[in-house]
Amino acid sequence: MPNALAIRRFTPADQLAFARLSGDTNPIHLDPIAARRTVAGQCIVHGMHSLLWALNVLARASVTASRLNVRFLKPVFLDEEVSCIWDDQAGKLVLTVDGTKVIDITLGTGPVSVRDLIPPAPAPARNQPAQRTFDDCARLLPLPFELHGNADIATELFPDAVQAYGPTAIHEIAALSYVVGMELPGMNSLFAGLHLEIRPAPDQATSFATLDSDERFNRLRIGVTGRALQGEIEAFYRPPPRRMPPFADLAPRVRVGEFQGVCALIIGGSRGLGEVTAKLIAAGGGTVIMTYSTGAEEARQVAEDIQRSGGQCKVLPLTVSEATSLPPGLPGINQLYYFATPKIFGKRTSRFDETLYQKFLAVYVSGFESICRQLIASGNRFSALYPSSVAIEQPLPELAEYAKAKAEGEALCMRLNAARSQLEILMHRLPRTATDQTQALLQTPASDPVEVMLPLIRRMADLGHTTGTTLPKKLGPHAV
Repeated sequence: MPNALAIRRFTPADQLAFARLSGDTNPIHLDPIAARRTVAGQCIVHGMHSLLWALNVLARASVTASRLNVRFLKPVFLDEEVSCIWDDQAGKLVLTVDGTKVIDITLGTGPVSVRDLIPPAPAPARNQPAQRTFDDCARLLPLPFELHGNADIATELFPDAVQAYGPTAIHEIAALSYVVGMELPGMNSLFAGLHLEIRPAPDQATSFATLDSDERFNRLRIGVTGRALQGEIEAFYRPPPRRMPPFADLAPRVRVGEFQGVCALIIGGSRGLGEVTAKLIAAGGGTVIMTYSTGAEEARQVAEDIQRSGGQCKVLPLTVSEATSLPPGLPGINQLYYFATPKIFGKRTSRFDETLYQKFLAVYVSGFESICRQLIASGNRFSALYPSSVAIEQPLPELAEYAKAKAEGEALCMRLNAARSQLEILMHRLPRTATDQTQALLQTPASDPVEVMLPLIRRMADLGHTTGTTLPKKLGPHAV
C-alpha cells in the first residue's frame, strides 16, 4: 500500500547547498535569468538532489537499496510542494507534485556494503559547465569520475542516508549531477534517467564515458564507475537558447527609411519576437523604446547592438500587470507592440488549470488593456499589434488555458477597436515561431521570427499614425 513518507519544498538556498556538495553549478539550477531561456523556462531542482532526499527519507524508515532504477519524468521546480511516496510491496519510491508523478524510482532493497569506504579528497571543479556539441559528447573519451565540493554538506543535507550508505556513496551519487550538468553534456544537459548499483568497485579505477548516442533524440547513454557505485545515466542534449540575428544581419532585409516616423513602444523586447521587432524597426529608421521584465542585461545588449549602427533605441524596466504604470516622459508613441508573456509550455497535467489561466489573463488581457488605456489617455493616436495564436484554432489540452486567454485578448481588441477612434489594433494569429518559448527536446517545425514579423511591421506602418520623434536623453531613472 503506497504510503506518503514526507513532503517538502526546495528553495534557492537548498539549490546552492547542493551545488556546494556536488559541484554542479549549471545555470538551469541556479540562475533564474538564464534558466528562463531553457526548455524548462525556470530553475529546476537537481535530479540527484531529489533522489538523495528520497533515499534519505527512506533510510529514516530503515529501508536501504542496493540497486536503483530512476526515471525523471518531469522537472521539479523551486518552491512547489513535493511528496515522497513509498510502496513497499512494489519496491517503488515516487515523487509527486500536485498528484502528478515527477520522479519514479524502482529499488532493489537490501543491505549495502560501502558504508566504510573513505571518500577521496575532492578535486577542483569547473567554474562553468563544458560547452560541447552533441558530436563532441558522442565521441568523448573516458574522463576520471571525481568528487567535487564539500563532502561535509552531505551529512547536513542527508544525515540518514549518510548513516545508511556511508559518505562515499552519497557524495558519489551527488557527483553524478556534476557529470551530467558540468561535463557530459555539460551546459546544454538534462538528466533523464539512471540505473545504479551501490557496491564497491572491483578496482580503484573510476571514470565516466559515453557508451552510446542517438542523434535523432539528442540522447546519450553514459557509463559511470565510482568507488561505491556503478551505473548508467541517460541524459539529453537540450537545445541551447535561440539567438536572434544581429542588427547588421537584419538591416539589409529592410528598405532604408522604411519605418521613418515610427515611434514604437515594444513591451517585452529583450529577446524573441520583441527583439527582432526592435531591430527591424530601428533598421528602417524608426525610434524604439523597448521594455523588459527580468532580462536587464539581455535588453541592454539588444539596445547596444542597435545603437552601434546608429539606430535609436532606449530600454526601460516594466513588469506587466493590471496595475502597470508607464513611466512619465515617453515621447509621442505611435505604435505599440505587445510581446509580454509568461512561460507558455510546460503544464504538468491535461486538466484545466484555473490558476494558470488567470496568470495568462493578467498578462494577455488586463495588462494589454491597461497599457492601451494609458496611451489613449496621453492623447496619442496610435496603432497596436496584438499577437494572438493559431493555438485558438488548434486546441490542445496542454495549451487550453493559453488559448482561452488569447481568445479573451482577441475579444478585448475588438471592443477597443470599436470604441476608440484614436487606437487601431492589428490582431494576428501567429504560427508556432522559433523562439525560446517554443524550444523542445524534440524539435518541431517553427517559423522564422523575421519572416513572421517583418510583414506585420509593414502592415503597422501602413496604418499610419507616424509623426516622427527623437528619443529624449532621459526616460526615467532606469532608462539606458
